[in-house]
Order: sequence, then structure tokens, then C-alpha cells
Amino acid sequence: MAATSVTTDLTTVAFADINNTDGGGAETWTQSGDTTFDNGGSPSDEPDFYIQGTTCVSANHTKSGVNTNTLLFDAGATQTLPTDGAYLIWCFWASPPSLNTYDAATPGLMTAVGTSTTNTDYYVASGSNFEPNPLGGWFCYAVDPSSHTATTTTGSGGGGGDGQVLGMAVTGAQQARGQSFAVDAIRTGRCSSVVTGGTDANPDATFTDISDTLDTSTNRYGIFQAVPGGFSWQGRLALGDGTNEVQFNDSNKNITIINTPKVSAGFHLIEVQNGTANNSLVQWENITFINAGINDPVSNTASRGDFLMTDSANVIFTGCSFTDMGTFDFNAATQQNLCTDVTFRRCETVTQTGATFTNCSFENTISAIQLVSNTTTADSISGCTFVGDGTSHAVDIGNVTANSQIVWNSTFNSAGYSGTNVNNTATTPGDSEVLLCNVSTGVTLTVSVEDGVAAPSYRNQGPGTVSVQTLVNFDITNIRTGTEIRLYKQTAPAALGLGGIEDVSNSGTYDSGFSQIGGPGVNSDTNYSVRYQYNYADFGTDTPIWVIVQALNFQYLRLGFTLTNTNGSLQINQVTDRNYTNPD
Repeated sequence: MAATSVTTDLTTVAFADINNTDGGGAETWTQSGDTTFDNGGSPSDEPDFYIQGTTCVSANHTKSGVNTNTLLFDAGATQTLPTDGAYLIWCFWASPPSLNTYDAATPGLMTAVGTSTTNTDYYVASGSNFEPNPLGGWFCYAVDPSSHTATTTTGSGGGGGDGQVLGMAVTGAQQARGQSFAVDAIRTGRCSSVVTGGTDANPDATFTDISDTLDTSTNRYGIFQAVPGGFSWQGRLALGDGTNEVQFNDSNKNITIINTPKVSAGFHLIEVQNGTANNSLVQWENITFINAGINDPVSNTASRGDFLMTDSANVIFTGCSFTDMGTFDFNAATQQNLCTDVTFRRCETVTQTGATFTNCSFENTISAIQLVSNTTTADSISGCTFVGDGTSHAVDIGNVTANSQIVWNSTFNSAGYSGTNVNNTATTPGDSEVLLCNVSTGVTLTVSVEDGVAAPSYRNQGPGTVSVQTLVNFDITNIRTGTEIRLYKQTAPAALGLGGIEDVSNSGTYDSGFSQIGGPGVNSDTNYSVRYQYNYADFGTDTPIWVIVQALNFQYLRLGFTLTNTNGSLQINQVTDRNYTNPD
């Protein structure tokens, strides 16, 4: 049994503590060695308005006119960043309106990464017109120098990579008095919030557990914080760590992904991993993720935020929404991934990999494909809604190398997709048929469309055949529990079985094409009898069938019925067999 554990991979490079007030050791802070970047007061300990611990480093900005000042820390050795990692630097500026703008030649706030205080790269971080301004306040800035070109440099620059000297630069109007510029802790790493445990009898892990651990007055890591209305997040959210599983269960929470213009594309990541017990569970209800850095009028984020299941684990999303995020890669190889009433809005491609999507909404993807599926898993896409903008396919079925059938019962906006079927032609950017597939020579993909929804258009990139057929419903009602039902064609090929139902009950088994639509506890139906539905493709002509009904203590029935191209139903009236004797 394991209680919830929240950890991070971040290493603190500097506590912003010149006189060892916080006990982390005395630190030497300085200004830039370039005279155009040292137009402020010297660094000093600031005991009054720090963001963590008991002190930060501050300086005045009292020189007349608009000037640039820096607060820099020399770590003594190069601080190597991992892939998709970042330097995190806490910074404060007291007068947001006095800053240069984000897009000025010398922006209002810049992160500094250099090999020395003279040879430094500076990367735009903020300005009077960019977050957290115009309100201002402490903010944790993330920068990955290997992913971006420096905004400006001093000396020969920092080389565009890992740095030894880290800090911040401010460019703004004179502040008549006081310490208006401050820097607090500097950290480096993959910026991971790692959550494990919450298993067995222990309380499940929650989002509050993360902020309570990683955002304290002693250590504010700047990667997961409680804010009014929810949480803000940046970096990697690891649920399970490959050795230790997690049981994470939360509901009704809003998470905003911080706008991070100077990181790698893979910086924001939700990653699900199992442990040695192979039993991770992530269960979210009404959880909302939204990326605040998409379509920002000043600067977009560099990282949308992906969802990746590295291991097959149990993931259950109900009523969740993900807006302006990246790719979603599910993995239900050995466990269940259930998405019900989930919205993917303006995200990149969602890859199914065994997940079940029920009543989900895929809206205006920014990729060429909204959902990647295949002939095995496509039937697990049920009652979904696809909203396109005329530039993407809804579902990619992939390569079809054997005769296959999929059932289509989802809807789509007709204005968002091409209504024309295309065969033996590769897709190109901007194509927008609902279905995309590649059917091999001599192979047929049958798309069975359930009654009440429009047939999807398709683009078949291969030489094979796509056959779109409308499904018809045959309802069988008033069935007693414990009954077996079988359907057979009356005409050639002789006694062709259409499938059936074993041991009719709330948990009975049934063949493909059958579904339970009523009975005790099903769809709020409290009737003692059970109702099933058989979905079939139009046979092209009226087809007589036998409905075989048999159950212990009831007479054997063979009922004739004709399947047509319209919906039909048959009520079963089972009669007690007075000659039946239970051998038990």
C-alpha cells in the first residue's frame, strides 16, 4: 500500500540569497559585464517581498530615462538541460506600465542564459503588454535556449545552449526610488510534477495534492499552482513513474496551461505510466484543460500540451474538455481507456489505440486527421460528434488488408467535410472527406451506417473497395430472463445463422450486431422483461428469417419474421411449459 507521493525533478541552482538567510549557502549575484545592461543598482538581499523562503535578490532602477538592468547568478558550472526541459526563473517588476513592450527591440523583461556575465544570450519573456502584465507581480519564466534564437546578446553571446550564468534583464523607465526589480529562485530540469501512490486503502491522488506539495512558502517550484478558479501548470505532469503506479481520481477542476513562448514544442506533457504492479488508474470527471497561450495577440506558446500513455493503464475520462492542446495518444493494450462525453476542441490528432469513445466531441482539429483508428477499434467510436472546418478528415481507418466491417453511428457537420467519395487517390493537405482509409487490392471495407445518422463520405487511397450500407434495426421485446434467442435465414444459403443472444439477462452475452436496449436497470427501464436490438445492413430485398426462442420452463418457439429495409420489431410471448420438469 502506498500513500500519495508528489515529487519533482527540478534542481535549485540559486535560492536568491546573498547572505545565506535561507540556509542554502551564500550566493554571489552581479550585473551584466556589458555596460549597456548594468544601468541599475547593485544586487542586494531583499527581506520584504520574496516569493519563497525568507529573501530574494533585488536592485533599484533609478537611472533617468529608459534603461536596461540585470540580475545574474554564476552557477560555477554549465547547467545542462534535459530534452524538453527548461530553466525556471522567478522575477518581479514593480511597475508594469513602465516596461518596454514584449515586441520592442529591447523587450521589457528577458531571461538571461550565458557562459559568463559578459557573453550572454537574452530571450524575451514579458513586457508591459504581455503576461503577467498589466497587473504584474511575481512570475515564473521558463526558457529553453536550444529551442529558440536569442532576442539579443552581449559579447559573443551564450552560444544558444546550456548556460552557466542565469538570471533576468529588465528594460523600462526610471523608478524614482525603492527596489523595483527582483529575482528569486532559479531552477533547472524537465519541470516534472511526478505523482505516484494513492493506491489500496489510501486516499486517491488529486490535483490539490500536487499544488499543496509543489507550491509552498518554502519552495514554490512554479510548475503547478493553485490559482483563483483552479490551477495553473507548466512542464510535465507524470502520473505514475514506471516503477510506482498511481491511483489519481479527481473531479470538477480547471487547469490552465501557462503561455510559454520560449520552450520546446514537447515541454507541456501529461504522461501516464504504470508501475511494477501494472495497475495505474487515472479517473477524471468534469476536468478542464485549456492552453492560455493559443491565439495570444502578442505571442503564442511554443508548446500546446500533449497527452501520452507510455504504458497501458486504466484511464477513465467523463465530461472532460481539452482545448487548444496537442496530440492525444491513448493505450488500452491490456486495460481500459474510456472517454465519455469528452470534448477535444482545437487539438491536434487523437490516436485511439484501443480506447472507447462514447458521445465525445472532436471539434476543429488543427491537424489533417481528427481521430486515428483502425478496423478493430472503430466500432468503439459510438455516438460521437465531429466538427470540421473543411481542411481535415474526421477518422483515419488506416490500412485495410482483409475484408472488414465497421459500424458508423456518429454525426458530423456537413459544411465541414467534403460530401464526395474518392477512390484510389492519395490524400493531400486540405482534403476533408469524413473517413480516410487505404484498402488493398481485392479487399472490401464495409461501412455499416446506423439508422438516423448520415452516411460518411470517404477517401480510399488504395485500389480496394469501400461499401457504405445503411443499418436497419430489428427490436426483439418482452424476452424473459434466461432465454436464448437465435436468428436464421429461411432461404438459401440454408439456415444461415445471423447470430443470437445467450442467457438473456442484464449481464448476458450476445453476438456482434446485437445490443441490449431495455430491461431492469438498463436505460432506466424497470420492466421485468428484457429488450434487445439487432442491427443489420439492408439485404437489398425482403429477407424471411426464423426467430428461435428457447428457455427452461417455457415452450420452444420458432417465429417467422421478414427483415426489410425499414426498422421492425417483434414482441415475444413466452408460454409456460406445463410438462417441464426440472431435473434438479
